[in-house]
Amino acid sequence: MADFDSFTEVTTQSWGSRLKDSFTGIIVGIVLFLGGTGLLWWNEGRTVSVGDAINEAERTVEELPAVASVDPAFDGKLIHAFGRAETTAGVKDADFPGVEAKGLALRHEVQFYQMVEHKKTEKHKNAGGSETTTTTYSYSTEWVDHPVTRSFAKRSNNNFVLLDVKDSTVYAEDATLGAYRLSREAVQNVGGEQALNCDFSDPKLQRLQNDLPLKSKNGRMLWRTGPNTLYIGNNSGQPQIGDVRVKFFYVPEGNISILAKASAGIFQPWVASNGEKFLRVELGKREVPEMIKGAREDNAIMCWMLRALGVILVIAGLRMILAPISVVLDVLPLLGDIAELGLTLVAGLVGFAWSFIVIAIAWIRFRPVLGICLLAAAVALIAFVIMRGRKRAQMPGQPMAPGMPGQPVAPFPGQPGGQAQAIPGQQFAPQPEPSLKEKLGGVLQQISQQAQQPQQPQQQSFYGQPQAPQGPYGQPQAPYGQGPQGPYGQPQAPYGQAPQGAYGQPQAPYGQAPQGAYGQPQAPYGQAQQGPYGQPQAPYGQAPQGAYGQPQAPYGQQGQYPGPQGSGQGSQGQ
Repeated sequence: MADFDSFTEVTTQSWGSRLKDSFTGIIVGIVLFLGGTGLLWWNEGRTVSVGDAINEAERTVEELPAVASVDPAFDGKLIHAFGRAETTAGVKDADFPGVEAKGLALRHEVQFYQMVEHKKTEKHKNAGGSETTTTTYSYSTEWVDHPVTRSFAKRSNNNFVLLDVKDSTVYAEDATLGAYRLSREAVQNVGGEQALNCDFSDPKLQRLQNDLPLKSKNGRMLWRTGPNTLYIGNNSGQPQIGDVRVKFFYVPEGNISILAKASAGIFQPWVASNGEKFLRVELGKREVPEMIKGAREDNAIMCWMLRALGVILVIAGLRMILAPISVVLDVLPLLGDIAELGLTLVAGLVGFAWSFIVIAIAWIRFRPVLGICLLAAAVALIAFVIMRGRKRAQMPGQPMAPGMPGQPVAPFPGQPGGQAQAIPGQQFAPQPEPSLKEKLGGVLQQISQQAQQPQQPQQQSFYGQPQAPQGPYGQPQAPYGQGPQGPYGQPQAPYGQAPQGAYGQPQAPYGQAPQGAYGQPQAPYGQAQQGPYGQPQAPYGQAPQGAYGQPQAPYGQQGQYPGPQGSGQGSQGQ
């Protein structure tokens, strides 16, 4: 391959021109969208129809014991046969006289040495919506499958060919399988193509040069460059524009297995009850289950290939339909780039969703039972998810640790249902009700953890400090071996006894005032609490009064009391 000079061209397209082109592209987008949708629908019907034909073939096929003679008992039936495919006359290439093979098919492949134009484009968006396009044209000579005749952008096209010939395949007309003749469709399905070892002796090459319509130039000649390759040119090592290279292939005779209809001594395609044609030919000896499996696999591969093509067409069509939006926003290039990315994503998501909807509806049309079952399962799944979400939203929550939003507190032990009770000032997070299996599993897990780890690590508070576990009333949980604390920090009363109040006194029954620190009734809110002798309790920092209203002496000193004691000193404390 030889390279030549390259050329660069810079053009600018205005915002209005781009917008006009994008609206024109909507028509093309609609065509692609409808074409992709139709392809998806047709493909599902084709897949089902071919699948039904394969299933029917599997049920109705009969084994043909021998092909040495035509058996009228199998006439009109789908049969499975094995034998050697042969031909008497062989095959001859009509474009190249003298090239022939003893086989079922003969094919030639042609390549031309031509100058080719390559184009590389880079686009840059400008403020205001215009777009600058930088196009680089490069030229090289290389082997291609067809002559290059179109005009070039930056230089003249001087291509020509010494021999203008196209690819071609010839099939044997007298191919047989034992006493039965193979139809053209059956011969076309025989595989095993190989390179043809042509006998290009000098006389044959000379005859070809005289018979072929060569556009001789500078004394070009025919060369054999390989067992199956014919080169037309002066030197195959240094090709020039116009040189031609031809390769020959053929399908040899050999053993084959066939699933076909036997009709008047001819193996031809079998037609199922739904009108679908079925014919299967494979090399070697193959049993019916193997051939049926291969037919199903080929059908599945074709189905997925056409599905992918349909989805691509739908997405491409949607992207072209949405193109004017990004062009409008290209007034600000950054905004236009973001919009282009978003529209591409939207086109992809909507395209996939639309494709799935078309396929699902097609399944209901072509596979009613399976399609309805899948649709019902999908609806049930969606309903289950919605109902589950509503149930979670309606369930009571568990309290959260103070100062730790979003973190639930472990349920208090011994409470019904395992749910934590509300504590004023705490937040709640909705938690689902565990099942009986989950509860038993949790209990067994806790017992196992306690047996393996007697001391549990301390929990940390919101500020990272160690946090003591809480008891049933929100108080710190007592260490192992000590009784838990009550609601006022006192030891919790044993079972059957009244719990203690705030000052160690028995907690008052419901509806009665609790007792204070000295057994006196606890003063209402805002009033002074009574001391041990019924006197008002001294404020904080002052000495409390004694039994007779005198200031109570400190511990170890004499107290005062009324009476004739001379100086007022009593014998109290002595």
